[in-house]
Order: sequence, then C-alpha cells, then structure tokens
Amino acid sequence: MSRHHKYTVLIRFSRKGSNKQLKNIDIDYPFSNNTAYKDNLIIQEKSIKLVSNRSKKNDLKNLFYDGNMTIVSQVTKALVYYYCAIGENNEISSITISRYFKELLEEKEVIKKTQISQIVTKTSDLSLFKNINKVELETIFQEDEKGHALMFALTHLIQSFTSIKVFDKFEKSWKAFNSIYKIKEGDSRDSECLRKLRTHMISNISNYPLSTNFVSNFSQDDIFNNISWRKMILNDFPTEANMDYFKGFIERTSDIRLINIINETLTIKQTHLTNRGHYNYVISHITSTISANNRSDIEVVAFLCLRYMYYLRNKLMHAERTDPNFHLLKDNSNEELKIKWCNNVLIRLIIDLINFNTRF
Repeated sequence: MSRHHKYTVLIRFSRKGSNKQLKNIDIDYPFSNNTAYKDNLIIQEKSIKLVSNRSKKNDLKNLFYDGNMTIVSQVTKALVYYYCAIGENNEISSITISRYFKELLEEKEVIKKTQISQIVTKTSDLSLFKNINKVELETIFQEDEKGHALMFALTHLIQSFTSIKVFDKFEKSWKAFNSIYKIKEGDSRDSECLRKLRTHMISNISNYPLSTNFVSNFSQDDIFNNISWRKMILNDFPTEANMDYFKGFIERTSDIRLINIINETLTIKQTHLTNRGHYNYVISHITSTISANNRSDIEVVAFLCLRYMYYLRNKLMHAERTDPNFHLLKDNSNEELKIKWCNNVLIRLIIDLINFNTRF
C-alpha cells in the first residue's frame, strides 16, 4: 500500500542555551511486517522532530487523543529518550503537527502550551538520569518485548520523579523495576525473578556501580532507622514452619551491618529457631560473620530493594493498611521519610539495570 501521507510532529521545549543534537535515528514502524519502513527521529536539546510516512489520512485534531496511534507511540519513545538523555525538567512549549500529501502541505495543527499536559514539572529533578548510558537507552526504540518493557518502565520512572507524594513516587518506581526485572529474568513470578536477580547481583557486582556506591556510606543505624525491620521479619517469617527460610536468609548474609541487625533482633525468633533446631547453626554463622567484619554493599542493595521493598510493595498494593497519603501535615511523616530514603536506593538500582540491558 502506498504511503503518500507524510506526517511531521515538531515538539519544542522551553529550554535556554545550546541546542545540540542528542540523536538522529531511523526507528522501526510499529506493527509492520516490513522492516524497510522506518520513521525518522531527530532529537535536539530544544526540540524533537518525528517524520512518519503512512498510507492512511488521519485527522490531526484527534491524533493525540487515540493512544493506539503508532505516531503517538513513536512520540512517547522520543519523549522518554529526550528526558532520560538530557536529564533536565524542560517543559513542552508547543507541538506542531503537519500532514503532507505527495510533499504538499495539506493540514497543520498547532497545540499551544496551555493545552499541553506536561510530562515533567518545573520542580522535577531529573539530574540522576544523566547517569543513564545513552547507547543502552536506545533499546526503547526496538519493536520487541524488551524494547516495550523498557519503554513502559521508563515512563513510570520519569513520573516517579515528577510525583509530589512520596508513596506515589515509590509505587511508580516499583512498577518500573517490576517491568525491568521480569524482562531480565524471563519469568512472570515476582519471587522467582527477585531470587534470580539477587544471584546475579552477588555474582556481578561491577554491573551495579550506582546503587552500590550510594549505599557504601550507610551505617548500621542508617539502615535500621530507615526501615521497619521487626515488622518485616514477623511478616516474612511468621511461624515456626518458616524457620528453614529464615535460617537461609541469615546464612546468605555476610555484610557486617545487616548481620549486626539480625543479631540484635534475633530474640523475636529465638524460640521458633530453637524449636526447629536451627538456633545454634544461626548463632555460629552470626559469630563468624561478625568476626570477619566484612562489608558487602551489593548485599545491602539486594536486601533493601529485593526483600524489604518487596515487603513494602505488597503491604501497599494489597491495601493491607491505611493509605499512607492520609497524612494531615505538609511536612513528611516519619514513614514518608523512610520510604523516600528507600526509594533513593531503588531508582539507582533501576538505572544500573538499564545500563546493561543489552546483555540480558
């Protein structure tokens, strides 16, 4: 079918200063069996230009109201790439859509700033995105499962940085994380994906520099004071029948900060461990680990993101507690401060995963 209709979408940003080119790339046309069809994207510091050739004549006024339009999908990818690559909170100042027929302009529609729902806000701090590897970021342009998963994840991650409510930030960060770890581990089961991811993290520490460097200065008190350790232990290992798993959790721990916390709170499960015949084995491991006095930053990242925040996610998503946004003061509550602290680790782990996604 002839593709005589050419559409251009020009997005301008309210950015001052330089206008360097960030990317000029031909990307696959979604849902096409012909790989020869490509759309062109030119992404600069002040603008994005998409050029697409289509067979169908579409009404420009309704173009962005239909989320199934392939042009909308391409623009979404471009915006995700732009904000992740530039790491700035530049608002969109205008969107100009044009349709040509055999190179002659047929229709033009300009969307003004007052009509635009901004992706980011002026208060959004996107500077952490500057740590994203731009080559690895290009995966979002792929028309395959990984490309879609990464693109979906990054839309949630960007929104996490723009959300005002602390728990909303965490929810969006977790959705981004969920999308990435499932595509990495190739499994739909959260627990299995997280188990495999921990194994990879422990064996490939160099792949996780941003998150491990971030937690390297955490003290034992920093960790303990910013999480609800006892509640997590009682939730994850509630009965005597769970002590085999609790013993395994302890024996997998070699970080001195975490093992000291375990040691100082072991009494909450001492009876169950003793009845199960595990107490002496656990004490032996704790004693030798304390004597070794080793720090393992990757274990801290894995514990916080894969176990503790998974526990938090389940409590929040399954409505097993009062909605945390029912807080009457403008200042953050103690609980909000804790989740904010945790989320700062999680978003860095997400970026670490993005930065080697072409290898999984």
